[in-house]
Amino acid sequence: MTPLKAGTSVGEARRVLARAFTAHALEAASLEARLLVAHALRLDHAGLITADACPLTRSDCARIAALAQRRLAREPVARILGEKEFFSLTFALSPDVLVPRPETELLVETALQAIGPDPRRGLRIADLGTGSGAILLSLLHARSDASGVGTDRSPAALRIAQRNAVRLKVAARAAFLGKGPWQHGTFALVQRFRHDASRFAALATDTQDAVLGVNRGSGNKLESAPASAHVRRVEQDSVTPGASVVRRTLPWGTPPRNGEQHIAFSADLERFHLLLARMTGLEDGVGDALLEYSVAETGAYYFCPPLDGGRLQLKAY
Repeated sequence: MTPLKAGTSVGEARRVLARAFTAHALEAASLEARLLVAHALRLDHAGLITADACPLTRSDCARIAALAQRRLAREPVARILGEKEFFSLTFALSPDVLVPRPETELLVETALQAIGPDPRRGLRIADLGTGSGAILLSLLHARSDASGVGTDRSPAALRIAQRNAVRLKVAARAAFLGKGPWQHGTFALVQRFRHDASRFAALATDTQDAVLGVNRGSGNKLESAPASAHVRRVEQDSVTPGASVVRRTLPWGTPPRNGEQHIAFSADLERFHLLLARMTGLEDGVGDALLEYSVAETGAYYFCPPLDGGRLQLKAY
């Protein structure tokens, strides 16, 4: 990158960064250059435009160059800025939390659609492994009738989530819990999926077998079934130590019963996290192929506080 010198204008510095980013095949080079220059100079978008012809000081150049080098080293812009826009909201970040992914906005949109517009429902939301709080806080920001609890094993992550709750003015409706006595209560997820029988039936027979991991003609398990096959995902869920899944699968039943119902539960939050990560494919990046032909109908989390001498430890919650 061409060295920046005192007296270089703000606009020229932005163009120098954009050319350097383009030369290193960074996407959105102009946008990223603008964001980093604005961050280094503590300017908003309007301020950056106004200051376009203003000369930089030596310290200004040093700050801009330092940020540019971090980006050229492929550090994500969100990490450099310490914040990320998600669902049209700005979330503070730290090394202790993941950067919210744009695809996750679809989860928030889907949840809001499933919840419906009724503001009288008094929703209660649980977000396990909340990180920055992006999912929970986006839902609370969109629904003023909702309250929620976010959990995380990292105290540092919980501090970021709480900071974001205050920033978004939903802190009064959000609680964040880390390790403590409550962590050893019983956690459960109850969910029901309805299989889209018509879409599944339209598949070629060998594709149906691959999705299920079973030869439908013989009923035998396919030894060559892909990692995403339903039976293989079910087997993986079933080997989580200290956690269990009870399933009732009726993939070829008649409506409205065709589908899958399951209850996942554990007496330990970390093992419950692991079980959910396996069930959703977050652990290894492979999802259950059958869920591509299914629609979630119901779903809820339940928590029972731990017992002490036969009594519920309600104060733990």
